[in-house]
Amino acid sequence: MNGSTTRLRKETLSSIVAMFAVKNSRLVTTYHLLMHKDGFKCTLCDVFSSPYSLSSHKIMKHRHSSTCTICERSFPSTTNFYQHVLTHEGIRPYKCDICGENFTQRSSVLRHRNTHPGPLPPFRETTFMADIAKNILMRLSNA
Repeated sequence: MNGSTTRLRKETLSSIVAMFAVKNSRLVTTYHLLMHKDGFKCTLCDVFSSPYSLSSHKIMKHRHSSTCTICERSFPSTTNFYQHVLTHEGIRPYKCDICGENFTQRSSVLRHRNTHPGPLPPFRETTFMADIAKNILMRLSNA
């Protein structure tokens, strides 16, 4: 590649970057002005500063896919729901392979394992939390 071709590519790239920055700055300004004017409104409860925070709010607060039959608490995620059901029964399905201590969440046992000295073997325990929770719910519905 000769010098003029390299220079042309750099100039083209620079102009593309400049156009992108100008276009985005207009979008950012428009977005910013809209935010001051009205905000982003949840039809059920509140106003948020961005469409992203509004979207996250709607998912976490207003879309409940699973409700606990024991305490009637709702959960947007099935995984969180199953994990919650286990707490009613006092079940701690994750066990530290080093010391045997039990935990309710995989992330908790992984964090705990780091308190043990020395190089640790990989954590290989597989727990089928959903199956355990479904069995509990089935037992409770038949009682």
